[in-house]
Amino acid sequence: MDYFDCIKSALWRFKDEHRAVQIGVIWENSWTYQTYINKSNKEDKTGGHALAVIGWKDKDYLIIQNSIGKEIGENGIQYIHRDIINANKQFGALMFADMPTDLTREEILKKSKYYRSNLWQKIILLLADYLKDIFS
Repeated sequence: MDYFDCIKSALWRFKDEHRAVQIGVIWENSWTYQTYINKSNKEDKTGGHALAVIGWKDKDYLIIQNSIGKEIGENGIQYIHRDIINANKQFGALMFADMPTDLTREEILKKSKYYRSNLWQKIILLLADYLKDIFS
């Protein structure tokens, strides 16, 4: 199972709760305004970037919500190909979060303090659930 399939498995496991998987990738500038991200340019790398994966489309694309806002892609939604995910992963799934899908970039920035504190609460709860599963 590759990294792409691991993300899909995590989404499937929490499908009833409609949770997103936060992942880290090495981002490229040219991807910012694309709807379908399926090509890579090694000279265009800009560093680490976090994405919210909210589902998958067909067998080879993850549906992502970027932090840029609803002005990009299809109302803020982009599709990133399996090969791009596997080649550009920076770190594994970070946590599960419930981030609204209809915010502009400015609204995201205004609300980011709330989501950061809420995210830490969710991380602690997920860790507690994980440990309970292991030791029970």
